[in-house]
Amino acid sequence: MDKAGENPTGKNPSDGGSSKGRSSSKKKLPDLAKLGKARPTKIPRNVKEAAEVVVLTKKKVHWKLFFGLAGACIFLCFAAYGITVWNGLALADSGQFQALQQGLQSQDFWLDHWSDAVARPLSEGWTRATFAWDLTSFNWNPGWSHLVNICLHAFTCLYIYLLTFRLSWRFTNEGRWQLNPYFVAAAAAGLFAVHPLASGAVAYISGRSALLVSLNYFLVLNCFLLGYLSEGLPIAISCYLACFIFIAIALFCGPQAVTLPIAMFALGLLVKPTDEPWKIWMRQRGIEMALFLIMAVAMPFALLLSGLPGHDARNAVGIPSLSPVSYWATQFKSLISYYLRCAFVPFGLSVAPPYTVAHDFSDPLAIVGGLVVAASAALLFVRQNALSVLGLLIFVLGLFPNLVVVHPDYISDDRFYLSLAGLCIIAASYLGKYFQSNQKQATTVCAALIVVLGASTVWRCHEWKDDLTLWQQAIAVNPNSVEAHLSYAQALSAHKRYDQAKNEAKKALQLSPSDRFATLVLARALVGAKNYAEAIDPLQRIMATTDQSPKSQQEIAELKKDLAYCYMHMNRSADALRLAQEAQRIHPNDPTLHLIVGKSFLDKKGYMVAFMQLQAGLEDDPSNKEFLVPVAEAAFGSGQPQWLRYGLGAAARAYFDDKSRNNTLLYARGLVELGVPKEALKALEPLLKSEKPDAEADYIASVAQENAGNAKEAATLKATALKLDPNVGNKVPIKNRKGAKSANTPGASFRPTIAPTGIKQTNPPANSAKPTKAPSVEVKPTNAPAAGTTQVNAPADGAKPATKGTTAPAH
Repeated sequence: MDKAGENPTGKNPSDGGSSKGRSSSKKKLPDLAKLGKARPTKIPRNVKEAAEVVVLTKKKVHWKLFFGLAGACIFLCFAAYGITVWNGLALADSGQFQALQQGLQSQDFWLDHWSDAVARPLSEGWTRATFAWDLTSFNWNPGWSHLVNICLHAFTCLYIYLLTFRLSWRFTNEGRWQLNPYFVAAAAAGLFAVHPLASGAVAYISGRSALLVSLNYFLVLNCFLLGYLSEGLPIAISCYLACFIFIAIALFCGPQAVTLPIAMFALGLLVKPTDEPWKIWMRQRGIEMALFLIMAVAMPFALLLSGLPGHDARNAVGIPSLSPVSYWATQFKSLISYYLRCAFVPFGLSVAPPYTVAHDFSDPLAIVGGLVVAASAALLFVRQNALSVLGLLIFVLGLFPNLVVVHPDYISDDRFYLSLAGLCIIAASYLGKYFQSNQKQATTVCAALIVVLGASTVWRCHEWKDDLTLWQQAIAVNPNSVEAHLSYAQALSAHKRYDQAKNEAKKALQLSPSDRFATLVLARALVGAKNYAEAIDPLQRIMATTDQSPKSQQEIAELKKDLAYCYMHMNRSADALRLAQEAQRIHPNDPTLHLIVGKSFLDKKGYMVAFMQLQAGLEDDPSNKEFLVPVAEAAFGSGQPQWLRYGLGAAARAYFDDKSRNNTLLYARGLVELGVPKEALKALEPLLKSEKPDAEADYIASVAQENAGNAKEAATLKATALKLDPNVGNKVPIKNRKGAKSANTPGASFRPTIAPTGIKQTNPPANSAKPTKAPSVEVKPTNAPAAGTTQVNAPADGAKPATKGTTAPAH
């Protein structure tokens, strides 16, 4: 045997092999003076291990497999939701974009927007800014907005993939478990990518807040984990700085971001090595963890300063908001009866699901929901499976703050988007355990789940196509839902299917006879169907039950407008004028009220006031064809040469849109007034050749022939017209029998310019200037009550009336 201290190889220690021999016989001790400079993963766990530093086993990442699985998850997102790029607007989308379109007309829009966002950080200012960017970039093209949502969902899935892979990789290397990190990460991201319960955020444009919050949520957790585990101080500081930046962005996206510091603090606890003493860990991590703990405690108080995004006192379909106790009970009940049920069995998804509303906590499902939340919070302290604990934590945190802060809308799929991600992480962790015992079966099960969920998501996205398909499906799931019937009725009215809308509103009234909103929806469906007499009774019943307090003046004004609109079509001009003028005190710039007041004055032959009211309404709502005929009649009846061209432009639009008898006569009359007799005769030719005599057509043709110098034909036509109707001259009062005398009088080849619809202008005929308007006058109509008097201010010459304001409802 070799003696102690002798070289066992028999070689000189200075030889090349001597160092190896020494290293094999003696263990090199670490330099204890340098241990304080090492990152926590290299600090000895206790004094006994001071001589033997534990270094984590580092395996090489299979980058091709890593990126291949990440790409597959992104592909699943587009495969499941790609159909939505052909979808339209649904639920609150239209109102969201209309409000932004009106706001973008202001030069100070962005300054006002960000000032309000900073003052109320949880009001979803960043989310609304993305809608404004959509509007300015794509101009009301919903397909692009849907594509933006899909991309945001894809990035969220990618960040979930990165987070679960990094955690699984670390826990496997530490020996906490022996799970395949590639499979676990792909399963978590893949299940979340195609789950149909996420469609409420992805397929719904206005659900983007949930996407933006969740994207920033997982991005912050990834940055935190990267900084927490990094061995270099500059990288750690950079990552923590990125965390604070993305937390700020998340707060501007939605209120769920207030729980981010809690998630970061909990994640720091989860990655703490199990064999490291708490004293040593706190010595190394105390300062940074204390910072995140302070943020976790302080951040939720932002709700007291900002609150949830502002909404009306009634939700989108007019259902009254719940009381606080009923709201909280409903949140716990819907967690069991809808969210968790659809998370595990994703069938029966709906925007108005059944069995979700609870009056108080005596409801058994509300009690069960509360116990589930409490049990989930308790399980967070059980560290048997760190990844499952993380998923459970995200599930619980995702329920806040909507679970505790009373909100007008008490259930929506996009609220559960973040919590659903937590459930998918939990499912992936257990599938990973199954994968360790039977890889083939686990892969088959996971693939089957993704296919089934993906097919369900594609079908659900089809239901999100528009309001019609969405609420039709909601009625199929919950036929006793008043909300679903009323919303479906409104969608049908928007598509001018008024008879069906009337039937749906009546079904809602059968389910809830005293529902005021259902009565209003029925009344407006009747107005759309032109059943004006039938619509008056429900409108009067609503007005009788409306509170007369100052807070209700807006609602009362809307009801008066609807009643006045019905009276206008029933030729009850006095009643229509009285109600419309009362409503104008609240809504002075409403186009529909301009129409009602203008037509009422027109019936009384108050042509000047009628023209100014009708012109103001038409310029503010140029696509409303109801203005065309009365504004032309008012212009021609006023006898003002400066208004004739404007009237002819409106008459031309009406004529070329619908060449009915009345439109033809009005157009021909305008041409005669402007001194274009040949064009007038050409327009009247079908009526003159008709077998049925027409006194008005003959009379206008006689004036046109007279202006054209054909006295004989003019006399014959006039005699025929007077024989048919001796009073025809009063029915067709042509003011300028010789044509308008002006330097710009059109010639024989005149063709009127038809004002395009959808923009705020009404083009007069070619070679003409904008009509000169009368000065401000105060008009007190004959036979009108004193309360109905109004001052009609006409703008200065060539100026457009200041008529920007509320838009008229579609009647």
